[in-house]
Amino acid sequence: MECSSGLLEMEVETTTFSDFAVELKLQNFSSQFVVKELEQSFQMLQLYANDSLTAIKLSVEIKSNFTCSVYVHRKCIPRSHQIWTGLPQHINRVAYVLVL
Repeated sequence: MECSSGLLEMEVETTTFSDFAVELKLQNFSSQFVVKELEQSFQMLQLYANDSLTAIKLSVEIKSNFTCSVYVHRKCIPRSHQIWTGLPQHINRVAYVLVL
């Protein structure tokens, strides 16, 4: 999953992605979310039932370079959307994930 969102260059904290992934795994996310760790990214998926099918409602993907993309019903939410207000370009703290 990748979405073109007009990324701006900002300085990233010195946290490694593997340390960040460990911190995320220690969080007690809502049971509505499925957390999936990939080699180069971390995904949080919010599912919902639609008749007899299960579908993805919300997807948050954080890549190893700490860039983040948010999708609602498989549509990318651009950086100009208010959901990003107050959040840095690079999501390198668990607190930022919890805000999303």
